[in-house]
Parts: sequence; C-alpha cells; structure tokens
Amino acid sequence: MGNLPLRRTVAVAYEPLHLLTFVFLCLGFAGQPATRAWLARSRSRQTRRLVAELEPIWVAATNVRPGISQVEHAVVPTEELETLLHRQVVEIRDAMIDTRLSFEVNARERELLERAERHLLGAGTPGVDQVMRPCDLAQVTGPWTPRCGAGFAR
Repeated sequence: MGNLPLRRTVAVAYEPLHLLTFVFLCLGFAGQPATRAWLARSRSRQTRRLVAELEPIWVAATNVRPGISQVEHAVVPTEELETLLHRQVVEIRDAMIDTRLSFEVNARERELLERAERHLLGAGTPGVDQVMRPCDLAQVTGPWTPRCGAGFAR
C-alpha cells in the first residue's frame, strides 16, 4: 500500500508522455509529405525564375540559329516549365557550339546557363548526390577516358 502515491506520480508523468508521443508521431508522418510539397513548390518557383531569366538569351540564340521549338510541326511539349527550361538550355548551347555562327554569351549569361543546367540535373536538391562535371569523369577506367572539353581519347 505504500507504493500507491508513487504509482499516482508515475501515472501523472506518463499521461503527458503518451500525448506527446502521439503528437510527435503524427508530426513525423505529416512531415515528409509536407517537406516534399514545399521542396516541389520551391523547385517550381526556381524553374519559373530561370525560364524568365534565360528568355532573352534564348530568343537571341534562336534568332541566330532556329531550334526545334520554332518548327510548327515538331512535338515539343513546352507547357511544362522543366521541359521548356531544358529546351532553352539545349538551343542556347546549340547556338554556342555551332561553328558556322558567331553567338557569344558573356560571363553572367554563361553562369546563368550553368546554373540552369545544374538545376535541371537536380544539383542542390536534398537527396540528390553532387552532379559530376565532365572533367570529373576522369576517374572512369577503361580504354577510353574523357578529356576535359575535348571529347574522349584513347
């Protein structure tokens, strides 16, 4: 009978702990979907911003070298922002590497283009490993090894 006050004290202490356990469990279950939704919104906002920032460079590049997005009969779905951003990056890069043209971008535009490429590759996104640049691929073994900026060499 002497343990009755101790049991009441323990019972009083356990009631809030049961409630806190339930609350933290619910927060844990709701946390992942909420975090994913927040990250998706954040990525969408960043994609929208990059599309808008690349627009003038893309227009200049497609004026010099029209890309597939200017072909009426081509099926290029540009309603989705990620697809549009990808198309912009590809067509700007195509204009830059076409030796028949003289399309140059300044350092700020080049940095913006590289930021858009990293965004498309998922760099900086939690859970995605760091994206390797082509020069970092030199660790690949075999008869063909990549050379930075010059394709592959034996």
